[in-house]
Amino acid sequence: MNDVKVSIDIKKIQENSKWFLILGIVLILFGFIGISCSFLVTKVFMTVLSILLMIAGVAQISHVVVSPRWQAGILKLFLGLIYVVAGISFIKNPIEAGIIFTYIIAVFLIVSGILKAIISLNHNYSKEWSIGLFSGVLSVILGIMLLANWPFSGIWFIGFVISLEMIFTGWTYIAFAAGAKNLDPNSSIDINVHED
Repeated sequence: MNDVKVSIDIKKIQENSKWFLILGIVLILFGFIGISCSFLVTKVFMTVLSILLMIAGVAQISHVVVSPRWQAGILKLFLGLIYVVAGISFIKNPIEAGIIFTYIIAVFLIVSGILKAIISLNHNYSKEWSIGLFSGVLSVILGIMLLANWPFSGIWFIGFVISLEMIFTGWTYIAFAAGAKNLDPNSSIDINVHED
């Protein structure tokens, strides 16, 4: 294992901080636009996911053709066909695919929330156990809310989450740009990276 030292020049960060600010503002703007038309964002996301599934399926099928003696070839071929069929199905009905994905996400939130809460209650000797419990309860509540409004929630939820993520990322870039002004321009940040 080698340690590699990476040095980040603060002056360069400060010189480029306006671009972080602009990127943050653009992401926030697109995030709010996305929230106002989350149906369309869901549809576009599911369409892009469909294309990626088809590409992955074709790549897996191609791998089987190129490597015919590979032991798991038939399973890889089958998996590739599933990807292609799912991609075609999703691209034909992106909103229905979004509804299905939202259902899966809701069930996942409920199950993972229950597990997080149980784990937190079993680790109540730690001062931070209540954060895990709160996170678990919040996940369960969100999952129940999605299921209670399902299938309608499937039409807007994915687009809403993507748009909300854009807003949070935009605020992060703005905060980064604002914070860069307070750093000493003659200093640098050293980071040790472990290589295997």
